[in-house]
Amino acid sequence: MRGRWEETVIVVGTNAAPHLPGTPGLADRITSTRGTVAELRSLTAWAGEAGPHLDELVVIDQGRRHTVQAMVTDDTAAQRVLAGLVLDTDHHGGRRYRSVLPTGHLLTVSVIPKRPGAGGSAQ
Repeated sequence: MRGRWEETVIVVGTNAAPHLPGTPGLADRITSTRGTVAELRSLTAWAGEAGPHLDELVVIDQGRRHTVQAMVTDDTAAQRVLAGLVLDTDHHGGRRYRSVLPTGHLLTVSVIPKRPGAGGSAQ
């Protein structure tokens, strides 16, 4: 699932591919549509606070759990998104951070700098 806070664009995708003989079966699904809706609703308060610092927020239903990923364009925005959250102590450097959201779900924040000239400005 993908969404944009300002434009309120939400894209939902599912994998409805049939099981083919000779291929491993998918793990039993333990998430549900109702659970995914509850997950998205539980994130709205936090996303409202973090929204001005987010470039993209993605919630992925992996069938057994949901993952939440935030993309930002610089380390300052990453720190603002992570403010007040419990950080993962296993951070090994780089520009990817993990923390625990108030909902108890894990959050991955990735810093993806904008390329010079991106965003339509002529140079």
